[in-house]
Amino acid sequence: MAVAPAGAETEIILYLPDENWAHYKQVVGKAQSITLDVSDLAAVYEDLKGKGVTFVQEPDAQPWGTFATLEDSEGNLILLVGQPKG
Repeated sequence: MAVAPAGAETEIILYLPDENWAHYKQVVGKAQSITLDVSDLAAVYEDLKGKGVTFVQEPDAQPWGTFATLEDSEGNLILLVGQPKG
């Protein structure tokens, strides 16, 4: 199954591990290095936090951009990155 916002060009594929994916059972609930670029990190952060999303890393500005890390309902960590303006 693929999920994406309406009109998006990018999808995230969700699947249930089967006998062919037994090696993935050890990483369920652990970070999978999913990184999503967002156009306005501050706005996305405020919106998601207001909806009850758990952030394990508040927005942190760096020379290469600003990032924040959220934890999904399964315990996976997802990195949100806002590119520097300019």
